[in-house]
Amino acid sequence: MSTIAISSLNGYSGNLSLSATPLLIEPDPLYSTRGQVNASLSAPSVLLSPGSSSNVLVRITAGDFARPASYNFSIVTVFGRFTLNQLISVSVTLAPELPPILVGYSFNSNTNATLVLRNLGAAAVQISSYSVTDLAGDNIGACLRLYPRQMVVCYASVIIDAGGTSKLNVLTNPQCDTCTLHGNPFSYQTGQSYTITITTTRQNTFTLGITR
Repeated sequence: MSTIAISSLNGYSGNLSLSATPLLIEPDPLYSTRGQVNASLSAPSVLLSPGSSSNVLVRITAGDFARPASYNFSIVTVFGRFTLNQLISVSVTLAPELPPILVGYSFNSNTNATLVLRNLGAAAVQISSYSVTDLAGDNIGACLRLYPRQMVVCYASVIIDAGGTSKLNVLTNPQCDTCTLHGNPFSYQTGQSYTITITTTRQNTFTLGITR
């Protein structure tokens, strides 16, 4: 939060209208407001008398999927026939992405397991792909959702909000153009252990283990 100090000069008195406008809006195609950075003011206007001054607070809010970057805003002050623009710049950084905790799992069939994952971090975790490996080293991978602009880029469809839990279905027979198989096809067998590797949109990988 920042403060803008406004003072009356040369005996000026009157009402000043204030607004904060982002200089560039790049909405996320899937997450809407969760990917935006916005500015708001504590007051839409200030009334000055000769020799007086006033402070207006500028509050910056960033969605939990906002991209790390510098964001510029124009603070516009209108008084009478005159307009004054003041540029402010803020930097957005990402909170550390902690490994999701496996709090439970179940096998729905020989090819379908459901993981229950908890996020203990301060930032939401977006899972974009997974792979499952058996004890023989056979590996099957799947992209959860393709980026909507005809790019072969995995996008998150499983989101674990900060402090929350979500479910992830891990298939050994996924059907998709970007699915991969290294080794031989396999299914979940009783008494066998499997390694699940999940990849997030930040390109972090976390490994979990399950046993049927």
